Amino acid sequence: MSKFIFVVVALVLSLGAWADETTPIEGLIAQPSRYSAGDTVNRLEAALKANGMMVFGRLDHSQAAESVGLTLKPLVVVVFGNPKNGTPIFVRSPTFGIDLPQKFLVWEDAKGQVWLAYNSAEYLHQVIRPRHGVKGDPAQMKSQAALLAKMAHSAAQ
Repeated sequence: MSKFIFVVVALVLSLGAWADETTPIEGLIAQPSRYSAGDTVNRLEAALKANGMMVFGRLDHSQAAESVGLTLKPLVVVVFGNPKNGTPIFVRSPTFGIDLPQKFLVWEDAKGQVWLAYNSAEYLHQVIRPRHGVKGDPAQMKSQAALLAKMAHSAAQ
């Protein structure tokens, strides 16, 4: 019986941790923002453009929920990329289009904290690229990691 109780307690604790924004998710970098969700998205788009990125659009999940009579705290995906860098990858492997362009996610949690998240450069180069038969480039991965962190910092801090 004590083994059963231990398993139930462990399961409940793990479910609580799963729902916590601070729990690491493989390949995902998440950081709190000191701004509202709307301001974070606007700051993010400005940082992307200032760093030579094209913003392809916003996917506003909370707006979509509202359109069908449901309520969802702010949850926005910002889709961005650099066609000069991305196009050669698509030429080699069109299936890469399912994973690119890159995205940032901005959301507000149940406590009102706004978060910003993105796939790490390591994840993109070590998991996503090989998935499509494209080798990761360690030098490019390092510079991409720095650029993503810089843009995220500009938006959230």
